Amino acid sequence: MNTSGRLSGTRRGTGSIIGAVFLLLILLSGLTAYILTVRTQVVYRSTQEEMDQLERYQGQEEITFQEVSLTGDRRLNITARNTGPNTVHLIWLGVLDETVTPPIQRFSELDLYLKPYETATNISTDDVTILEGHNYTILLVTELGSVFTYTYPPEEAGGARVRIIARNCTVSYSPSGWSLLNSTGYVSGSTSSLVEDDGDYLIFRSHYTGTRRTQYRYVDQIPEPSVDPPTYGAHSNFTAQRSGPDSVYDTLTEESVPGTGNITLIDGESFEDIWPPAGWSETGQWNKESDEAYDGTYSADFDGLGSGRSGDLDTPELDCSDAVAIYIEFWYRDNNLDADDLLLQYYDGTTWNTIADLGSTTQENQWLHYREKITDSRYFVSNFKVRWSAVTIRTGEHAWIDYVTIKKEVETSNYNLDLEVQWTDVDFDEENEELCIYCGTMGSEDLGVDVWYNSTWQSLLTDLNPGWNNVSVAPYLDSPNFTIRFIGGTETGDTTQDSWEIDAALLHLWSEVEEYTVEVEFTGSSNLEDWTELVWWVESCWNISGVDVTIQLYDYALGDYPTGGDGYTSYTSSGTPNTDELRLGNITSNASRFRNATSGEWRVRIRGVKETGTPFLLKVDLIGLQTTYSFSGGTLPYGGWGWYTLRAEDPDGAPIPYAYASVYADGENVLLRNASNGEAMENPAWVRLDSNGEFQLEVSSRSPGGDEFTLYIVVGSLVGERRITQEGST
Repeated sequence: MNTSGRLSGTRRGTGSIIGAVFLLLILLSGLTAYILTVRTQVVYRSTQEEMDQLERYQGQEEITFQEVSLTGDRRLNITARNTGPNTVHLIWLGVLDETVTPPIQRFSELDLYLKPYETATNISTDDVTILEGHNYTILLVTELGSVFTYTYPPEEAGGARVRIIARNCTVSYSPSGWSLLNSTGYVSGSTSSLVEDDGDYLIFRSHYTGTRRTQYRYVDQIPEPSVDPPTYGAHSNFTAQRSGPDSVYDTLTEESVPGTGNITLIDGESFEDIWPPAGWSETGQWNKESDEAYDGTYSADFDGLGSGRSGDLDTPELDCSDAVAIYIEFWYRDNNLDADDLLLQYYDGTTWNTIADLGSTTQENQWLHYREKITDSRYFVSNFKVRWSAVTIRTGEHAWIDYVTIKKEVETSNYNLDLEVQWTDVDFDEENEELCIYCGTMGSEDLGVDVWYNSTWQSLLTDLNPGWNNVSVAPYLDSPNFTIRFIGGTETGDTTQDSWEIDAALLHLWSEVEEYTVEVEFTGSSNLEDWTELVWWVESCWNISGVDVTIQLYDYALGDYPTGGDGYTSYTSSGTPNTDELRLGNITSNASRFRNATSGEWRVRIRGVKETGTPFLLKVDLIGLQTTYSFSGGTLPYGGWGWYTLRAEDPDGAPIPYAYASVYADGENVLLRNASNGEAMENPAWVRLDSNGEFQLEVSSRSPGGDEFTLYIVVGSLVGERRITQEGST
């Protein structure tokens, strides 16, 4: 076989393609490796930067153990402070018992964030009981891996000792400036007048704020009816009265009211004129005489004779065919009558019926009143009559009848309007008070307005007209509720239905108010600590009595002055001018919101208002804040008071009660006082520890340029000391 020679064109082309593919694969492999290398380097650099940043943050974490004590059941109670510039997240609390072999270590999980310079108290665990005579290392571990340790008991444990334990620090501040608000005027004094309660005042003058105080109160509601009978008529759209005038009307329409009315048939007949009266009839010896009379001079009289005589006195025929009731009323008198001697009878159109035996009364020789309402329909006839029948009246027996009234009650039909509307919660102390009603098209019948006052309706307007109808209601508006009614002008015999358009109903209330006002805002600076308590005070007086005063601390979280609660008080000043009055407040919840979080600025506003025509003065003697916060005890602000607990313990850590201790601070301008009662102390001073082996001491240093000093406590041969740095005044 011949194996030499050239490849064919087809094979040569195939070889070229294969070579190109291999070359491309080599290039792609190199590019991929390059990309992977670059990506790896980027990730590495990013990771390295993150690790560097975490390391920097970790390096800035600082936690200071301020105090480690035990509870009654020997559990840990730790107070720690973040003294670094960043927020720290505590995630573990570790307790290592180094007395036993091998050491026992327990960790409890925490989830506690501490902002810069924030103090946390009561850090504890229920998993560990601290045993007497054992030595422990306590660890606080952060999320970034920082570990902070504390040895308990402290290294000096193992023998008796005295301790100086920092509690808190209080610093007081006075204003450094003020701003006049609106047109308030300055009179005299300076901010130095506000430091002491010494009668040295910073004084301001009020400015005029008088004005016309005006209210327009639209009607509120349709009330329950004030009296019976109930209201009559209808509203088409009561809401229309509560705005306008805007040509939107509440149309009041009369209601057809079936009812009854009385018609007088005999009106107080006392037999003063002709006998018998017109239409009356009598038989026997009935006559008018003047020997006895209930009303006027005469009465109808029947005198007995011998063994007896009889006679009747009848009214005219009375048309009661349309009656639903008949009312009979008269006065009668008898002298020595027996039963059945004087009968009252009614005529039903065909028969006389005896109704009452007037002679049977035992109350003789006096006028007696007879009244009856007849509802028996057999007497509702066109010829109803009443008879007084004298029967067998003997000598010495007498009967008298006087002042006869007979009425019938009949059914009636009227168109009536009686609709009430009411205002509630009305300001009824204004100088001018008007009822204003705007009307549209009015019916032919008058439409009046009454006011409910002293439990009765009193007329305000007898006829409303189109447009405004205004009337003073000052004599009637003396309570928060004000009620009127719309009432038709013809309420009896009204056979025509009317309607009226009401557009708006309102009360126009106004007073010309003379008023003066003082408004001043005071500003000051303070620290940036996390305040656990804020006490504020203002002492001032006014050269006029009865000023309405408001004092407010600016709430920086709210972004405004509060109108109630913490940082707010209001009162009316003394009835005696120039009387100093102290107002103070104590804030224990989120107290730091009353100062600027970055500058420490705080603000107090005083406002006094009085309705008067005379300007007045505000005289401020004292303004201040006292801030309280937890502190480590090593640094004391200028003028602040640091509270320290001085404690003496025996070798087992138990208190040494009632021991005497010498207290001394070697600074240049150091003040000491008893924290329990605020009493000033000498420096040095002897004190007696209490039953817990403790004394509560407050320390202040007043060197303007700052100072460093040592606080000593000596109990017997035991000495405790603490180095304290006092900051300068600026």
